[in-house]
Amino acid sequence: MTELEQSLDLAFETMRNNALDVSESMFREALSNIAAMPDTSTRSLLLIRAYNGLSLCLSRLSQFEEAEQVSTLAVALLTNSTPYRYAADAYYFFALAKYYLSNFSDALPLLQKSYALAEAHQDAKLLGRAANTIANVFFNLGDYLKATEYYQISLVQVRLVGDSSGIAMALNNIGVVFRTTHDLKSALEVHEESLNIRRRINEVSGIAMSLNNIANIYSDMSDYHTALTFAKESLSIHEQLKDDYGTALSLNIIGRCYHYLGDVQTAFEHHWQSLLLRLKIKDRFGEILTYLALGELYAEIPSLPRRFPPESSTD
Repeated sequence: MTELEQSLDLAFETMRNNALDVSESMFREALSNIAAMPDTSTRSLLLIRAYNGLSLCLSRLSQFEEAEQVSTLAVALLTNSTPYRYAADAYYFFALAKYYLSNFSDALPLLQKSYALAEAHQDAKLLGRAANTIANVFFNLGDYLKATEYYQISLVQVRLVGDSSGIAMALNNIGVVFRTTHDLKSALEVHEESLNIRRRINEVSGIAMSLNNIANIYSDMSDYHTALTFAKESLSIHEQLKDDYGTALSLNIIGRCYHYLGDVQTAFEHHWQSLLLRLKIKDRFGEILTYLALGELYAEIPSLPRRFPPESSTD
């Protein structure tokens, strides 16, 4: 293994340990060193792998537009001789950035390419990952039957390889479908199972995600004090991870709880901070939902502060 390959391995390991700023710097340094190499097939493979890692790291840092740009570079380097795992990652991380930018129509064909590569090589782990995010797209498009079909495919595949993280993610998303179809009891059971797995394997970002989902269910049950406990724990983790996307979600849940508990001013402040984050990361779908929440508060109390975001949406 070359020194550059070792540096990429270390960058990926650093990202798995949630040191995202350090990992980002390591990927950028590796890319700079790879760019200085002679133009060979080895150089291209190293570039693809480094671009893939940087794109994922940027997405985890909620820098979705740059993640999309970096993935464009990785996909442009793909050839018929590219190892399928590198190609599957390139398509997947490109799709992931588009997904978080709410560009579902462009994300879906890229995910299907990643899925097809995993299926052709019978790679259960990559197949489960792609199926899960394809399901997320269908969920966001309102096709819950199709979403459930792909979540079940994902769960079967990740169980085949004993991928605890993948199992937790699939269960998490099945729980979201249960909540959307108002089966709150089943939703809570599945999310608690997902959370237990994530705590066992110490998957910090996943723990925060599960806490938010459980908070949502207790909010739906009108148990706002319990919901606040889970959402505040999630907020603390997301802030530590510098995950603006997750932080914005937690802030909205907390804001909704305070709203229904009658503390409109505190609710307003949490929704407002969420809006600023959503504008920053260009989360258009979340931005709309937050505007709606703020609109409800202004309708109740017209005397709330009139504020204007430093950067408003244009699309």
